[in-house]
Amino acid sequence: MNPVTLTNHQLWDELAKLLEPIHINHLATQHLESCNYKILGYWDSNNKFYE
Repeated sequence: MNPVTLTNHQLWDELAKLLEPIHINHLATQHLESCNYKILGYWDSNNKFYE
């Protein structure tokens, strides 16, 4: 099979338009509030898992 190459950037432009209204800071704040500002289930830079 031949690999597929995306030559039409319209898909990426449409995706960018869909994602533009999402406010990342608001989303992150909601996530932190929902877990009471506790880090749970994350890996750190030393590949250590937090429970």
